[in-house]
Amino acid sequence: MSVFVIFCLTGCQKLSTKNSAFQKGEYWVRQGQLARAQEYFKHAPQAQAHTYYQQIASLKRAQQHFNQGQFKLSQQQAQQVSHQGPTLFNIHKTARQLIKISRQAQRQKFLGPTVPTSLAQIDSTNIGQKINAGILLDQDSGQVIWQKQAQQTLPVASLSKLLAVYTIYQTLTARHIALNTKIETTSVITGIENHSNLSTAKLIVGQKYSIEELLRATIVASANDAVMVLGQYLYGNQEQFVQQMVQNAKVLHLKSTQLVNANGLPIDIDPSIANNPQAKVLENQLSAQDLARVTQALLQRFPQVVKISQQKQIRIGNEDFVNTNEMLTQSRYMTDKYQVDGLKTGTGEAAGYGVIVTAKIQNRRVILVILKAPSNTARFEQAQELLDYLAANWTVRREKLPTFPRSTWMAIWRNQNVHTPLQLQYQINLLDKPQQLDYSIWNQKQQIPVLPSNN
Repeated sequence: MSVFVIFCLTGCQKLSTKNSAFQKGEYWVRQGQLARAQEYFKHAPQAQAHTYYQQIASLKRAQQHFNQGQFKLSQQQAQQVSHQGPTLFNIHKTARQLIKISRQAQRQKFLGPTVPTSLAQIDSTNIGQKINAGILLDQDSGQVIWQKQAQQTLPVASLSKLLAVYTIYQTLTARHIALNTKIETTSVITGIENHSNLSTAKLIVGQKYSIEELLRATIVASANDAVMVLGQYLYGNQEQFVQQMVQNAKVLHLKSTQLVNANGLPIDIDPSIANNPQAKVLENQLSAQDLARVTQALLQRFPQVVKISQQKQIRIGNEDFVNTNEMLTQSRYMTDKYQVDGLKTGTGEAAGYGVIVTAKIQNRRVILVILKAPSNTARFEQAQELLDYLAANWTVRREKLPTFPRSTWMAIWRNQNVHTPLQLQYQINLLDKPQQLDYSIWNQKQQIPVLPSNN
């Protein structure tokens, strides 16, 4: 009797395991995770499991053909699966998707894997030759119109305050803190006054200022004391402020950002303590591309910042401060070709002279980052050269892109003399969730670079 019971238990466990593999495969198919389901069907003994396994394998081959530009083969392979039965709903659905996108790829002449001869952007060897590093892009679409050493990590001085401002706005919104809230200035700023060449709002310890005043001082006057007081109030100390900035840098996919503090000062003259103990640099470092990403996110989530950044002059307490952005209206480098309304300058011994400019050209907002210019005059002249060239030689066209499953209208910057039709190149993964339908935009052999959205 005991031998029979042992035999039955062992046999039942094996049968349960086999059924479990089949059931788990079916479950993952229902979840749209076909690649994961295939592994379970592989180990299930049922004949139907083998059929499902082979069908998913065929879809994998069809997808591989598509990503290699063999659209007709992809269609044929997927059609074989769609005509087979019985099958599961999501296997059949994925086969139909592959058939449709393969047909569209043939009809719309999608590109297969292609190595670009160049990027469809303003040539940095002719325009912006004197610029050490920078990037120019469309705020909404992320289209990169010009770039040079855009991913090189460099000291950026006060330009890093934009990440601090983004972090502050995010916290104010989350905690429902009003801008007219008064904050008392603490001793955290003690020591700033010992450096006469540093930008400050001349805040007085013990005196109260509104959050709005301190934000204006930070953005317009690049006031180190103002941003430190805001951080102390919102996060308790400068260390926590910096850690929140670091976390936001990760969320925004900033790939080359190194932070030591919130104010952008070199660590040897920063009066705040400890800051970011994990930092491996002596002052904040970012790339032009990372700064463009921060600016994109700031303008998208908190567009009210422009109302501050375009102010020519502000008053904090009894002191007046002039905006350091000399491209604003009625400033030295203003022009009637476009309207500049922001955003921030940054100056330091290691950083040189930098500027982030936001401007409206042809009813599109563009973001321009210039890093490590040799002088105050040079940064604005370099920025003006690029924006003037863009306004005179490039135009925005609304293009209908044959995206899958529906066409998409997109505003695209193109050289005025170029009229060739655009093409798409797709890389897809329909066998996992979420499904990936990634495409790039091409003008003949030139790829139009786009900085992916932070959203």
